[in-house]
Amino acid sequence: WGAGIQPNAVNAGDMVNPDAFVLGFGPSITLPILDRNRISANLAALESQQRQALLRLEGGVLRAVAEVETAVRRVRAIRRRVVDLEAAEAAAADTLNLAQDRYRAGIVDFLSVTEAQLQWLQTQRQRLQAQRQGVDRLLDLFVALGGWWGADSALKGDAEDAASESAA
Repeated sequence: WGAGIQPNAVNAGDMVNPDAFVLGFGPSITLPILDRNRISANLAALESQQRQALLRLEGGVLRAVAEVETAVRRVRAIRRRVVDLEAAEAAAADTLNLAQDRYRAGIVDFLSVTEAQLQWLQTQRQRLQAQRQGVDRLLDLFVALGGWWGADSALKGDAEDAASESAA
């Protein structure tokens, strides 16, 4: 429903004639028949924007998949390194035990024992560093999968929990 005054002139010169206007009220339908070119242009612009948005979305998805694949590859690599270092540490521990036994038997001097112990400790340190890197790689994978890791999120969550408890 509505009311309004609309021009009813065919020529521009008729616009000065007061009879060229029509007063109307009640239900009305307006069809933008003469605006076809403008509507077509708007439709083309909207379709172009839609295609651009789809391309941006596809690009984002491809980047996300690549990040996940890279993170998984890094996790697997560090896990293999940890397994290798665990084997090397076990071998270094065996060498240390052998050096200690040989020292007790008087076959080698104590320097051999300390060198074996140093090698075992260095291998152990490398394994521990690799395990720490493994945790870092797992966190990278978590973030790549859409998770988030940060201290302020825990604080924010605690504040939101406290606010919701006080409101209840």
